[in-house]
Amino acid sequence: MKRVLIFDIGGIILDVSNEAITKFLGITEEETKALRKLVYRDRRFLACLKGRMTQEQYREQLIEENPEKEKEIDKILNPIYQEKVLPFISDTWNYICELRKQGYKIYFLSNLTKVSYEYLKEKLKITQLVDGAIYSWQEGLTKPEKEIYELLLDRYQIKREEAIFFDDKLQNIEMGNQLGIKSILYKSKKDIEENIN
Repeated sequence: MKRVLIFDIGGIILDVSNEAITKFLGITEEETKALRKLVYRDRRFLACLKGRMTQEQYREQLIEENPEKEKEIDKILNPIYQEKVLPFISDTWNYICELRKQGYKIYFLSNLTKVSYEYLKEKLKITQLVDGAIYSWQEGLTKPEKEIYELLLDRYQIKREEAIFFDDKLQNIEMGNQLGIKSILYKSKKDIEENIN
């Protein structure tokens, strides 16, 4: 029986869907898609995920380049709006906490900016409630780079044959499986329930 569970954060504990942004900003689904592409597909956002650029620097540059989108860009990247842009998925988080009480070892492996990390640290006390974590902004690595997976395994002495990894992105799951970690594409809490029993 596998007793080590590794979780991504975005899409599992934080809602990264279009719906949250559409509702918060009061814009259409199409406008949300265009805005997400503008903000999250930029190479500088990857630099934020790798800790090579602050989210504040990126926000200022992007607003300067797209002044007509200042309000929307500010609300997506400003730390004070994180809870609206990335709402917390409480039922999944509560379930993960329950699994830890049942004796499972819980780890995070996540592409995360420092701003999102601070939000989670303050809201959920995540550093106290898991056995270990690797965050991209601290390590300068992002999934699906194999080095970030190996770093987690090495740092916490995790045996890959004893672990299950859950992520909502196929490329991250494929890399996990290539490295010998049973990896499951996460769509709902049911995916956790069905794969740990």
